[in-house]
Order: sequence, then structure tokens, then C-alpha cells
Amino acid sequence: MRQLWTDENSWKTRDPVLCFLDTETTSTRTWKCGVWQIAGCIVDTRVEDDTWFNLHLQLFAGDEVDEEALRVGGVTREEIEGFAPPSAVYRYLTNEFNSRVRAFTKPDKMHLVGWNVGFDREVMESFWKKNQERRRLVRRIKKAEPLALDYCLRDLISFSNV
Repeated sequence: MRQLWTDENSWKTRDPVLCFLDTETTSTRTWKCGVWQIAGCIVDTRVEDDTWFNLHLQLFAGDEVDEEALRVGGVTREEIEGFAPPSAVYRYLTNEFNSRVRAFTKPDKMHLVGWNVGFDREVMESFWKKNQERRRLVRRIKKAEPLALDYCLRDLISFSNV
């Protein structure tokens, strides 16, 4: 795990950590749906470091599955069953997030950025709870206006040569 803090008080003046996030789910009801894809990019502006991820995962038993949502997502139940277990994806994301922010230091938070990011935040909180995580994934969110988000995504895409 990387140590990004040079001294005990360096987090007070730090630049933000941004997480561009998108989830694909089996329903639009965030508290009942299953998430089968979590994709995004964590941008740590302090050290000019970014980490891209595109994670496919199985559903939990009891997750709501809407056939229309699967059709729109272009995935079948059989394909989802072949994805990674949710616990492995949870461990990977937890390690990535914890390497960039201190979970219990109030001002040190990751900022979610995305289109309709409120939905993705609720999906991720539900995913965390299903993994027996009791604290919230993100306690403070900076919401981007759609125009600002459009510029952020365009810059991110041009920067990564996608």
C-alpha cells in the first residue's frame, strides 16, 4: 500500500482525489439491484497518479434481476455467473480506496464524479452493505454540473488517448 502522507498534518492542505465512476446493474432500484460491472478511474491529483478499473462481478443471492436491464446492458445471466465473486471485487476496491484516502479522517475524502452519480453512489453503498461493510463508502460528494462533467470526461478521454 502506498503512503502518500509525508507528515501527520499533510492531509489538511491536500488536493482532491477524484473517482470517475459508472456502474451497470440488474435493476434501477438501488437497494435491491445487483451490480455486475463497476468501472472508472481514480485520479489522485496530489501525485498525478491515476488507476483505471473495469470490474465484472457475480450477483449476490437475492439480488433483483430485471430482464430488460440485462438486455440494455448486453449481458446474460450465464455471463454474469462466470464473473469474479463480489468479495474479490470488494477487496480490490477497498485496497484502492484506502491507499488514497484515510477512511476516518473527516476532511480526507474521495469525490465521486459521473453522470447521474447519485445513482452510482447508492448502488455502491448497497454493494458495501452486502459485503458487511457498515460505514459509508463516501461521506461527502462534490456533485459536478453536467457541463462541468462533460469537460472533465472530455479532458480525461483526451488525456488517456481513448
